[in-house]
Amino acid sequence: FARLYRLPSLEPASPPLRHGDGVAEAIFSPDETRVATGGEDNVARIWRVSDGQPVGEPMRHSSALRGLAFDPSGSMLATTTLNQRLRFWDARRGHLLAPALPLPALAPSLLFAPQGDGLVIAAGGRQIRWLPVHRRDWSATDWRLMAGSLSGRQLDESGGIVPLSPAELASRFEALRKVQTGEFAWPVSSSE
Repeated sequence: FARLYRLPSLEPASPPLRHGDGVAEAIFSPDETRVATGGEDNVARIWRVSDGQPVGEPMRHSSALRGLAFDPSGSMLATTTLNQRLRFWDARRGHLLAPALPLPALAPSLLFAPQGDGLVIAAGGRQIRWLPVHRRDWSATDWRLMAGSLSGRQLDESGGIVPLSPAELASRFEALRKVQTGEFAWPVSSSE
């Protein structure tokens, strides 16, 4: 479990923030009124700082949690898991906002840009990726294509990971550049 403490006395300020297994990560929301926790039990939770009570639904994952980040408004939570998936959640209700994105490696470090228009992902020791997230109205196809650009891989119909061809990857990186300039247009692959 996790617990909030008063400083400097270190007296408990809340009941235990319980998970079914150990807690791997805990972070404050930008306004410091909530805490998000990620557990070894494959669940992320958001708790009120004032009384330690849960906010919204448990955010269930397919693997243990490794990274958490609130966007600057506190309305969205990004999570990463041990099985290399990135998810975006409504931080007020606990609802999934988009399909899971595959990552190229374990990504325990996440940080939203100050304006909330992108997410920095540190993965695999030497890999740092930038993911633009200002488009919140993307379709499932848009998210799948973004995931391929981010990871160099894509999910097949059964959820397995398959590599992109060099040509498909180059095409998707060009699309990412267009996102940055506002000329958003995903390339359409014959395989999708």
